[in-house]
Amino acid sequence: MSTAPAHSGKESLKSVVAEYLLRFPEERAALRQLLEQLEAADAEPGNLLDRQNMAGHCTSSVLVLNQAMSRALLIHHKTYDIWIPAGGHHEKDCATLHESAWREVAEETGLRDLQVIPGLGMHLLDIDTHAIPARPSKGELSHWHHDFMFLGVAGHDFTPIAQETEVHAAAWRRLVDLEHDQVARNRRIFAKVIAALKLSAAAANAPELPEVLPVADVGRFVIDFARRHGVHATRTKLDEFAEAVSRLSGDEIRLDQVGQTLVALRERGLVTGAQMNRLMFNHLRERKGRPGH
Repeated sequence: MSTAPAHSGKESLKSVVAEYLLRFPEERAALRQLLEQLEAADAEPGNLLDRQNMAGHCTSSVLVLNQAMSRALLIHHKTYDIWIPAGGHHEKDCATLHESAWREVAEETGLRDLQVIPGLGMHLLDIDTHAIPARPSKGELSHWHHDFMFLGVAGHDFTPIAQETEVHAAAWRRLVDLEHDQVARNRRIFAKVIAALKLSAAAANAPELPEVLPVADVGRFVIDFARRHGVHATRTKLDEFAEAVSRLSGDEIRLDQVGQTLVALRERGLVTGAQMNRLMFNHLRERKGRPGH
């Protein structure tokens, strides 16, 4: 297991959300408010990470599992009287949402040895857009929260200690109990966690990509890698990806077998989003250099 990696600069929320919707296209309607804000930000820049943005802003959280992957670390939120994963508003000195979420876990539960799950990396588990009522005592109007939830694991056996004023308690709860939890989002993420753990197990038994990705014969490399993992090209959920790649490359393109295979590998959790994008870029650059392309 490895600790959360550091990143420089602010991540592109648009690319993060686009990649997420490749995996969960059925959630597009539920994220309408977030998508509209992201589109409006192009013409009228506004920081969606700023909690003063009363149109709506991003928060982040982490569903933390124990070493046995059988329990989830939850906090009891005083205001809403519910058990949920630790999280909160974006910290301005954090480069990414996941870095801020990692800090929130430490601040709310005392857990500082928080790690990623092997084979999953910095796994974005869920995005949830929900309305927040006005809080005159804090000078806040009603607004939207767009919460980005990541999946992590405690690096050792740990007894949580609630540390923040808004946290009434912190405790390990049985993961299976989330399947029928009173909180709708907890029920939703249960299914996602089970699917993610299956991906992790599959990745643990499969050869990994080399640290240095190829820039020549990229297509052959991708197809061979996929074949070793029993992954084949697919045409599902490709429209959004093709549009995103077109914008990045400056061309109108149609995904070929290599592009479709890369999407399938990403959906299986065998490559990260960054690896998929880099291999796609290398493949497109190589393809454009060939006669007839």
